[in-house]
Amino acid sequence: MKKKKKSKKNLKKTITIPQHKLFPKVNIKLNPLALAYTLSLLCPLILLAITLIAKFTPYLWGAVNILQNFFFTYNLNPFNIITGMAEAAIYGIILGLTFGYMYNKLN
Repeated sequence: MKKKKKSKKNLKKTITIPQHKLFPKVNIKLNPLALAYTLSLLCPLILLAITLIAKFTPYLWGAVNILQNFFFTYNLNPFNIITGMAEAAIYGIILGLTFGYMYNKLN
């Protein structure tokens, strides 16, 4: 009986990966309404957290001064905190709708 010799061609397996296949394009679509609703809830909660920390501790007064320049109705009395949170929710809706729409168009 003769033994068959395995050729070295069969032992070598080379894997070639084309360069354009390394990072394939992934088409992920955002739901602009879901993003808008999420940001409309998240923005006022962050504003409330910054306000409470600044009101009851000596920290974050610089952030409050910046927020007073950015929001029209924001101040550290209770009525203006609520109106500032409503304004932050509106900004969150606008930002979420705009970002979601632009992301889907450019993707």
